[in-house]
Amino acid sequence: MLVVIVAKCYQYEREKWSRSNRRRLDSEVVFIGYSQDPKLSIMSKITWILLNLANSMSVGVTIIYWGFLNELDPTQSTCSTVSDYFVHGTNSVAAIIDIFVIAVPIHLTHVLFPFVFSLFYILFMIFYEIGGGVYKEGEEYIYKILNWKNHPTSAAIVSIVLVLVVLPMCHFLFCWVLSKLRSYLANKLTNKNYNSVY
Repeated sequence: MLVVIVAKCYQYEREKWSRSNRRRLDSEVVFIGYSQDPKLSIMSKITWILLNLANSMSVGVTIIYWGFLNELDPTQSTCSTVSDYFVHGTNSVAAIIDIFVIAVPIHLTHVLFPFVFSLFYILFMIFYEIGGGVYKEGEEYIYKILNWKNHPTSAAIVSIVLVLVVLPMCHFLFCWVLSKLRSYLANKLTNKNYNSVY
């Protein structure tokens, strides 16, 4: 079902892009890295995919860690606390700054990238835990809420909610909406229309 929806959204975006590019090819394109040739190189496509993946996943990791995984421990060392903030907080700040600074288009259909990545990561966790892998301090799981070996049903439910609800919301709210805000601000501040690039 989700794949069909994403495919239809992709088809719509592609058709919209084709229509807008017929008008745009003769106009000025001001973003660095964009040429008037509508075909992107393989490296540009890979960079685009990785940028969308990194931005969505970093915000998702922050929300998942601080919302579900972090257990506030008053005996935790200051170094550990600072590490938690740095590892699970600054990545989202950097991603949000990245969205505003780099004018790479972000479409709703790009939710497919974190979706596929998350499925592969969940498969890795399942095989890792069932295969006998151990995490820090001898724990049999990587994350307590995703304990596939001892609680596979609850781990499956949590995985489904994370992949189908949390990550798409992160992509929509923190990536797509912020990219639209970036375009709006660029239009207001420069009196040019940057929406044609998207």
